[in-house]
Amino acid sequence: FDPTRIDEIISKIEVGPDLTEGQRDRVMALVRVFADTFALSLAEVIPVDFMKHKLHVNPTATLPTKV
Repeated sequence: FDPTRIDEIISKIEVGPDLTEGQRDRVMALVRVFADTFALSLAEVIPVDFMKHKLHVNPTATLPTKV
């Protein structure tokens, strides 16, 4: 992958302070490996009709409302 693109993707990712340094390193390693799955703009997102995702969320879970 283009190193410039990977750097741009990584610059947009915020990793919370609750992760250890090792966990942070693993997150960034995953981003590098799967860089082709990240979109840097909506123009890069292509809608598809052959995939359907189902999220199993605990109905009593409290979800953040701030976006």
